Amino acid sequence: MKSRIKKIKRWNAARFYLSFFLLGFYLSLASVFLFTNYWENFLPKKRYFIGIILALYGIIRFFIAYIRYKKKKKKINKDIAENVKLETADIQK
Repeated sequence: MKSRIKKIKRWNAARFYLSFFLLGFYLSLASVFLFTNYWENFLPKKRYFIGIILALYGIIRFFIAYIRYKKKKKKINKDIAENVKLETADIQK
């Protein structure tokens, strides 16, 4: 039971750090669209719109991942507390 909780805890943290990476990726891609002339030949008019959409998508995606992380962390802590209660009940018997 403890190893299952540890594995879930590690995956939860890994997914949270991946959301930081993706936030950085989307914000850097948005900054390329917004602040450089790199895509000017391909998308002269829609470049700013795409940059804003990418930045907003990255921020919303991170916010959703953060909410999920908090919920899962709360559930993991609850599972740990239940596991401790079960172990102390077994020891007392």
